[in-house]
Amino acid sequence: MNSKKILIILSGFVIFYLIFSYKNAANKKSASKIETVYPEPKLINKLKPTLNPMIEEQPGPNTVPTAPVQKIQSNSSRPKLTDGATTEMSEIDKAIHKYAQIVPEYGDYEPTPKILTGDSAKMFSYTFPDQVMPEVELKNIKTAFEMGIYPPKNLILILGLNDIFDGTIYIDYELKYHVTWSLQINSNGDPVLGIFSLTMNDDETSCNSTIFGPLKNITLLSKEDNGTILVKSCDQRFFMQLYRHSMNTISGSYFERNTIKGQYETKGSVSMYRRSISN
Repeated sequence: MNSKKILIILSGFVIFYLIFSYKNAANKKSASKIETVYPEPKLINKLKPTLNPMIEEQPGPNTVPTAPVQKIQSNSSRPKLTDGATTEMSEIDKAIHKYAQIVPEYGDYEPTPKILTGDSAKMFSYTFPDQVMPEVELKNIKTAFEMGIYPPKNLILILGLNDIFDGTIYIDYELKYHVTWSLQINSNGDPVLGIFSLTMNDDETSCNSTIFGPLKNITLLSKEDNGTILVKSCDQRFFMQLYRHSMNTISGSYFERNTIKGQYETKGSVSMYRRSISN
């Protein structure tokens, strides 16, 4: 009996050993498969440089631009226009429009007369003189009128002032007056005699509008700026600082007397256009 028990016990140990060995071998085989499919992190890191070798390559004539090149083209590093470049562009654009009327195909415009001097020569060539009027507006227009020069015949004829112009006066961006300029001169004399009429909403504002005589309501600023036309009302309620800036247009600023301060202040803008023959 003892020998049988010993054999049974030994057989049990053998069977247990075989089962344990089999399971251990199976576990090792499974672990081997996992290592093959999922390498360790260190191995992955070692393989990274070979995944896309173009990343480290500098772009050349025959290479396709890669990530580093795209980074150079990003918004953060893309060259921007400097303030100087922006200013230069605006100046170019301004210059194109500023002297547009000397272009022959514009028909309505003509070259600036060489006889003009100072700001009036510049204003004649501007397309939109109202935009630069604040730069040339007179600080004391009453004194400027009193010290002005009597309009010579050649300038009246060159500026085409001996004609009829109709237009408007805007104050605070609202239409305030319809204005008409009418000048007739006796071209036989110099200094000239003439009839000048300036109506605003059909009310006569000039002093002598019925007979030929000295021009009391019109002067030119000075010999240094001989095309700046200064106009006053007979009662000196208002003044105008006007410029010719095309073949058919007169424009400028309108000044009214401030009764409290006793000074003349800019109140609005004047724009007049030569009356067509059909009218």
